[in-house]
Amino acid sequence: IDYQYAIGDIYGFGEVARSDNGALAMLHGINFSLASNFMLSTLYRHYARNYQSIYTAPFGENALPENEQGFYLGFTSFPVKYWTVSAYADMFRFPWLRYGADAPSNGYDYLTMIDFQSAQDWSMHLKLRSKMTEKNNRLENNPISEVVPVVTTKLRYHIDYQANKNIILKSRVAWTFYQKQEIKKTGFLVYQD
Repeated sequence: IDYQYAIGDIYGFGEVARSDNGALAMLHGINFSLASNFMLSTLYRHYARNYQSIYTAPFGENALPENEQGFYLGFTSFPVKYWTVSAYADMFRFPWLRYGADAPSNGYDYLTMIDFQSAQDWSMHLKLRSKMTEKNNRLENNPISEVVPVVTTKLRYHIDYQANKNIILKSRVAWTFYQKQEIKKTGFLVYQD
């Protein structure tokens, strides 16, 4: 069953599905146009741990719509000409065991992005993303894994310049930070295409 409605600048939508085993999957969302240059989106999802679906592309962290609950809040703003600012926060939980986590687990995914698209021949964006998921951490001399947070933070700056109709120059600088308990790793990337 799916639905959608519009009341003024509010657009709502949703879907509820039941698999042959009786398990439910659902998502419900609302998009608000709070001003001519500001849009807000919310989405709630709940996929039962035993929900079964063959051909899907679900909104969520898992490849399949199962064993997940989450709430997404995002916005897009156009503060001045050529500029776009967007951000989202996605909080999720897995109420049952899953691959890589031998216990119920939680997580979040935060993103902020600033885009500039000139009317001429160049564009750029700056993106900051932080994501945490809980994963197994096998302890020495202990057959039982504990579930611990794994945090990845990424910062990226990218610029495109169209030198002429045959040549486009693309430059990127990126930095990544990874942490799983005491393990901390940092990496970076610089490229010109």
